[in-house]
Amino acid sequence: MKYGMLRWTHRVILAILISLILLVFGELNWATQRYNQTQNMPTVAVLMLPSDTPTGTPTDTVTPTLTPTATDTATATPSATATPPLTFTPSATRTATSTPTATVPPVVTATSGPGENTATPEPDLSTDFTPPPPALANPCISLVGDSVTHGGVTYEIPATGYIVGLTDPLSVYVERALRQRGITGIKVNDRGASHTGISSPNHPSYFKTSAYRALLFDHCQTIMIMPWLNDISPGLPASVAAPQHVRALIGLVRQLAAGTPQARIVVLNYFHGAVASFAAQTWASGFTPENVDLYNHEIGLSCTMGSLSQIPQVACANIDEAFEGFADNSYVITWISHQGLTDALVAPLNPIQQAWLDQYFAVHPDGLLQGDGVHLSVEGKSALADFLVSVMQ
Repeated sequence: MKYGMLRWTHRVILAILISLILLVFGELNWATQRYNQTQNMPTVAVLMLPSDTPTGTPTDTVTPTLTPTATDTATATPSATATPPLTFTPSATRTATSTPTATVPPVVTATSGPGENTATPEPDLSTDFTPPPPALANPCISLVGDSVTHGGVTYEIPATGYIVGLTDPLSVYVERALRQRGITGIKVNDRGASHTGISSPNHPSYFKTSAYRALLFDHCQTIMIMPWLNDISPGLPASVAAPQHVRALIGLVRQLAAGTPQARIVVLNYFHGAVASFAAQTWASGFTPENVDLYNHEIGLSCTMGSLSQIPQVACANIDEAFEGFADNSYVITWISHQGLTDALVAPLNPIQQAWLDQYFAVHPDGLLQGDGVHLSVEGKSALADFLVSVMQ
């Protein structure tokens, strides 16, 4: 009996021990699984709200470098047959001034026009037509550029918006200057195209316009290339955009020289305007004295010892010399009355802009509109025309 009770007791103790061992192993296994699960849990991404303060170094803070472009091969000795170019010396006395406005109205580009944004950073001289073969020069002058050449203007209607108008192109003034000197038999062609550039990525390309096509077929004895205001505000650092513009300019000049070997090609640099605040805050943000000097420096390098100096037909001219007789900034458009604007426009305004204009002058019959301080005034175009004719002679 004792022996039976002892065996039963041993069995109970053994069962308890086995249960404890199983319990311990179970707890260890559960703990191991929990640890593994916590180690393999996916990482939860923390969503950061966008910040108004950019990180890193913004591209527009690149310090401009006044060095020749790599693609503009410079030589110490200009070609013996090249027309001696004029040296560009930035005007130290011309500074941009503006009159601030109380409000900033909705943005309308200064040189709005038809066409899609087809401009490319590099000059694209391909055409959808067959360019004409080289030909002898015709007795004419072709004026090349954007709205400065074409006659575009922009005025601000206070606290309302902007109007984009068209006045007489520069060609009208050049033709008048020729007649005043008794020069007849020379036709002056307007080959300007508003809202275009030759190098800016944020404007339609001049090389896709009807003005460019007509230019190639002109074969004029004189071709005058004005500055492209749109290319000085391309949305790129000026240190990048300025050499890029000169490369495009060289490509255009080479093509025109090859198409009309007897032509004389005059390349003008950028003038110093008096940019109004509404223009400086929008489409003319890059038209600053510093950028004008940088672009002119790049053009000057090419004219004095680079690619443009190697093209015999090319002469360079400093456009600021045309406005040296102005004691103020009246060579660019500033303030204008209702009647003054009506007399200056040569084409109807956009219906919406016309409605704005009518509404404003109905309330303010003696009010004035502020010009952009970038496009040329009647006095400015007359002075530039006289200068261009003097360069021709």
